[in-house]
Parts: sequence; C-alpha cells; structure tokens
Amino acid sequence: MDTQMPIDHAALKIHRELGSGGFGTVHEVDTPHGLVPEPVCAFKEFKNAHADELANLAVLVRYRRQLDPTDRRLLDELTTWPLDTVTSANGTVVGYLMRLVPSEFVETSIAQVNAKTTVMRSIDWLAHPDHSRRNGASVVIDENNLVQRLWYCAWVARVFHFLHHRNIVYGDLSLTNILYSESRATPILLIDIDPVRIEGQSPAVRQATSPGMRPPEAKTSGPHFTQNLNTDRFKLARLLYNILGSALRVDPQLQALHGKVDVAGMQMFAAGLGTDAANRPTAHQWYRYFFDRYTALIQPPKITRLTVTPPHALVGQNVTVEWDVEGHQALELTTPTGERRRIGVSAPNELRVALPSSGQFVLTATNSHGTSEYVSDVVYAVEPPHVEWVGVPAIGQISRAIIGIDIDQLAHVVDPGRDLHWVDDLLSHIAPPPLPPTLNDSTFLIPQFSGLMLDEKRFTRLLDAAMSTAEQQALVPRSSTVASHRSTAPD
Repeated sequence: MDTQMPIDHAALKIHRELGSGGFGTVHEVDTPHGLVPEPVCAFKEFKNAHADELANLAVLVRYRRQLDPTDRRLLDELTTWPLDTVTSANGTVVGYLMRLVPSEFVETSIAQVNAKTTVMRSIDWLAHPDHSRRNGASVVIDENNLVQRLWYCAWVARVFHFLHHRNIVYGDLSLTNILYSESRATPILLIDIDPVRIEGQSPAVRQATSPGMRPPEAKTSGPHFTQNLNTDRFKLARLLYNILGSALRVDPQLQALHGKVDVAGMQMFAAGLGTDAANRPTAHQWYRYFFDRYTALIQPPKITRLTVTPPHALVGQNVTVEWDVEGHQALELTTPTGERRRIGVSAPNELRVALPSSGQFVLTATNSHGTSEYVSDVVYAVEPPHVEWVGVPAIGQISRAIIGIDIDQLAHVVDPGRDLHWVDDLLSHIAPPPLPPTLNDSTFLIPQFSGLMLDEKRFTRLLDAAMSTAEQQALVPRSSTVASHRSTAPD
C-alpha cells in the first residue's frame, strides 16, 4: 500500500551514487516500506528545481496513487514513474523516489578506455547496430532482423498507447530515454519521467525536445510552445523509423524502410512524419500495424486475392494485376509465358503488364517460414483481326445498275491508305433518288433518267456472275480495277 505522506530525506538509507548531471544526483537507497516490492529503489535528488516542476511532480505522484492496482502495477513495469516525493527537514521537496532500472536493461559495454563500464541499453543501440557491435554489447539486433525489430516497434507503440490513452504527454521522446531488453516479458522501459505532463492536470511546465526530434509545428511557434499528443506522435514516428530502419537520420524518401514495410506502412510513416498533425497515426494504430506485421511474418505468408482486369484482351494489350498478401518478405509475379517479375515489399499491390498470351498469372510470396502461391483465373488473349486484300473483276455493266452508295458506311471497311477515287467515279455516273416503297412492275423507269432502265432479273444475274468471279480471284490473284477487303479472325 502506498504511503500518503512525503518521505523524509533523513529517513533514507543511501547505499551509493548511481549517476549525476545537470538535474542533480541519483542514489541507490533502501525502499521505504510498502512503496514497491523491490528492496532497493532510486532517489533522484534535485540540484535546483523550479516551482512549476515541483508542482507537476506532485501531480504525477498523486496520479499514480489514484490508479487501480492493475494499472499502477503496469505503469511501474513500463516506466520509472515517480513513486513519492522526498522532503527536507523544513518540508521542502528535494527530490523523488523511483524504481531502479532492472538489470535486464543494463549493458556492460567496452568503453573507449581500456575498461568496462555499465550503461543502460537505450534504443539508440537498436538504431545503430554497428555501434553495439564495436562496444561488445551482449544484445545486438542485426539490421536485417526484421521480425525482431517489428517486435520492439510494437512494444514501443504499446507503451505510448498506455500513456496517450490516459492523456499523458511524454514530451522528450528520444533514442536515449527508452530502454530495451531481450529477456523481460515487458521489454521496453521509459525513463526520465518527471517532465511528463498529464493534460488537464499538469501545470504548463516546459518539456524538452531532443536534437532532430522537433515537430514541424514547433518550428513556427514561439518559445512557450506547449507540447501535446500530436507532437508526441511525430516523435514516436521518428523513433519507430530509427528502430525499423536501423538509421539515425530520416531521409525524405524513407529509403531505410523500403522492403521492410508494405504500402500501408509507408503511408503511415509519411503521415506520422508529415506536417498535418491531426493526421498522424496514434500509438494504438502503430501497435496494431506492427503487431499484425510481426504475427504475419512468424508464419508462412498469406495471399487472399489475385485478380486480372479485364479478364480478356488483345495480345499485347495492358491488363491490371491486383493482389492482397500478408507476411511476405519477397514477392514474385509470373506471367502466362513464364516471365518472372520481382515486386518490392513496399511497392503498390497492383501492376500493369502487357498480356502476352492466354493463360494464368501466378503470385508467389515468401518469408523465412515458408512460401505461398496463388493462381489467377484464366485470362484470354485474342489475336487482333487483320485485313487481307484480294482482287475482283471490274464491275462493268453492274456499275450501270447501281442505284446508290452510302460512302459513310463504306469508309470504315476500306483501307484508309487506298485510293477511293473509284467511288467518286461511280457516283458521277448515277446520283440515285430514293426508291418507291413498292414495285408493281418487273421494270420501271427511274425519274429524270429516262435512258436508264433497271431490270431486277438481269441485275441479279450480273451480280451473281461478278461475285463468282471474285471468289475465284481470291484463290488465284489477278489484277483488277477495283479492290475490296475482308477480315479474318483467329480460329
């Protein structure tokens, strides 16, 4: 049960100094009865604290006391949250008590001198694995170990979701304020908690921003800019980029993430690092994304869709191939002719390809746990029709019986490269009026053309003879005065 009164400095049993800096000094002390289960804890003694910082510290201590036991226990596991204030003999607050950093977050590193020193394992070691190797770290996460890095990203997002869900603004998110472990059930620990703010409860205490972590909106604001959940989300996106990309700097093209996240992930990072503060992903959204990506990669990939649109096209015409796939580290599309195309993990989930022939597309997804394939429905490729020109005999006397030609209907079936003057010649001989609706006689006189008579039977015989000759000409090419065409489609 937590004590409700500040801890008297004189009652503390100090064992040793753990570190010091501009803020003051940290000591190892015996844990006051009932504060936390561990026998020892840390006492952070202020060198010079401002009134607003002390007021905020009181808010943080009171907030923890008001949590239910489950949330309080989780808060203590995820952070070095202030447990209680420490006062001097005259009642002045001189510091506060917090949990010691567990040994699983501490690294015995080879320092620049010929000796070993104990340091906290912060996530800048994740972002710079070469540094970890050079210093002989016991935990080195290779830059290509995507599964492990996704796991740490998911946990970092989960910790910040715990805070943000309770309107807690951390403020100074940085590579050195977050520790990681390989062996603990809760592998992430936040330190330097005393500057955090609880919106609606904390005073307007100034929160620091580490180099390279300043959000865009802060650059155009005054010196008294107040950080909030949106500024935390910008810094969180940068930290996740550092962890996943094994990179200390963020480039505008997000090159360090290519091949490590899919299109959805690239879009989330672009939004998280963008200027639209309201559009930045929340810590919960990041957690869901990384958790899903992690779980997908620890089993064979899953392909749920492969479609080709349109399902039939002319040979060489472009079609769109689309797919849905999870958990892949490599992706390959095979066309009906056997051509293989490698597709980047971060590439869009669609591709425009020229249809080479009828057949099926095959999508193959691979990760370290196996391979999955998905075969599309059959896509039909049709050869385009082509024009074959044949010679026909001169129309001769039939031309004298033509009563009209619709040049608009004729134009679309005649090769545009051919000379159409022969049509004009025919039309110059006869410009027909419309026929009457009925013909009572076998012959009739065309008005205004008294010298021309149309005999139906004679016209039919002449036309049959001309068409018969044309069929023979199609088999044995001969020269002619008129050309026609036909379309041939594939069998």
